[in-house]
Amino acid sequence: MKKLIFLLVLSALSGRCLAQSTTAAARLSRELPLVNGKVVYEALLPACGTSRSELASRAAQWVRAHQALLTPDTTQTAGATDATTLVLRGRLEQPPLGMFKDLNSYTFVCTVQMKDAKYRYAFNQFQWTYSILNIAKEVVRGPHTFPLENMASVNQQRYSANRAEYVNEQIEALITALNTAMTHDEKLVW
Repeated sequence: MKKLIFLLVLSALSGRCLAQSTTAAARLSRELPLVNGKVVYEALLPACGTSRSELASRAAQWVRAHQALLTPDTTQTAGATDATTLVLRGRLEQPPLGMFKDLNSYTFVCTVQMKDAKYRYAFNQFQWTYSILNIAKEVVRGPHTFPLENMASVNQQRYSANRAEYVNEQIEALITALNTAMTHDEKLVW
């Protein structure tokens, strides 16, 4: 009888732990767009009647306006003659979270490709770095770096929704600014 009760308690606890980890993963997937298990923001958009060189100029202007977050990646080049490709490295510093104000930062790669009358962007290769601080604000553990997709499975689950929401807000703001810069809020007029 004791073995039966032990097995029932053990299965109930393991089921609860499993439910918590799938809940955290589900929360992460609601906050961030996942493509094949990876966090990716991407789109192909029209820029009616705009030349590739003008789009490249507008993209450069967007980069200058966000130079605190984005830096050009000169190690990556593209060889296509009909498209201009801009590869950027980005870094977001999240305001401290938690009781001891742990440090969180996120890095990513942003690619903007331009052709005549269209452009596409992709924000991907997200990495999350965090350090755990003590009450005196000294680093106790870290820094630890993980792919952002693994955030829900790390032992920092209680803040994963806040972290995912922060990343989503920041990337959506960058995308909105990019779209505004590339199209200048062009409206179709009849």
